[in-house]
This record gives sequence, C-alpha cells and structure tokens, in this order.
Amino acid sequence: MKRSIQILMLLLLVLTSLNAGTLAIYTSTVDLAVLQVSAKRFALDVNQGGQSEFDLKIAPGELVSYQFDVSNTNADGNVSEVDMDLLVEADFSNIRSTIPGVTVQLLLFGASGYEVVAQADEAGRLGYSKSRMFTSGEAAVQHFSITFYWDNGESARALLEGSRIILPLTLYVKGVQHAD
Repeated sequence: MKRSIQILMLLLLVLTSLNAGTLAIYTSTVDLAVLQVSAKRFALDVNQGGQSEFDLKIAPGELVSYQFDVSNTNADGNVSEVDMDLLVEADFSNIRSTIPGVTVQLLLFGASGYEVVAQADEAGRLGYSKSRMFTSGEAAVQHFSITFYWDNGESARALLEGSRIILPLTLYVKGVQHAD
C-alpha cells in the first residue's frame, strides 16, 4: 500500500509538472512601460491682423475687404498631425438690416487669384466648409478675404448722411479632425 501511494504521488507530481510546463510555453509578457503614449497634435492658427486694420467705413458703390490667413501650424511652428476639415461661419444679419443692399462674400485665394467660395444669404448668414482643407504633416496656409460691397441703389440713398453705426463683426473659423 505504501508503494502504491508513492507511485500515485510520483504520477501526480509528473502530471503537475507537465501541465505547468505546458502553460508556461503559451504565456508571455509585453512591457508597455517603455512605450510613449500621446495624442496626435492638432494645430489651427488664424492670422487675423490688428483691430485697427479693419474699419467698415463704406459708402454706396464701395467695396471694403479684410484679409486673414488660416494655417495648420501652431505658434511654435509645429504642424498638425491629423487631416483637418475647415468651417467658416458668420452672422451678418445686423449689417444686412442696418445697411440695406450690402453684399458680403468670402473669397479664397487659389490658382487664378481670389475666388468667391461663400456669400451671405438674405438673412445675413454666411457659411463655408471644406473637407480635408489641410493634410496631416504638411504645413499649409490658406488665404481668405471677406468683402463688403454696398450697391449704389435707392435704399443706400435713403440712409442719413454722416450717420455712424457701430456693429459687431464676428467670423468663426473652426478646424475639425477629418474622419472617414
């Protein structure tokens, strides 16, 4: 009986060691402590110039414009690491209601000069969007111009001469990571 217990214990020991050795073959460890994990850089810069550069003093028959640049780099010169869509929005309803007959357009500089890419509707809302305006890792600058043209019609002559109205002008430029 003692011999059969010894054989049984020896058999259990052999089975346990075989089983443990088999598990060790199929397991491994990856040390992630040496990997650097960070988010990709997203950069959008709008060079808007100074406040004194733009004063919407306009008379009937005149065109006033304001240029601004949009780029996919930050102040340190780092380029965005993601593809980027661009959205430009504005609400010029207060201008359209105060200065009848004014036309507001957004222009983008291209191969053949400035081209109209958006125009404010009758309510004064202006919107422009471009998918993949900027490509990841490639520094680029897009040149825009916003123009105000006041036609020389009867509605323009009806306004009081010499009146000065101060209205807010706000243009929203938004970059969004392009997602397929």
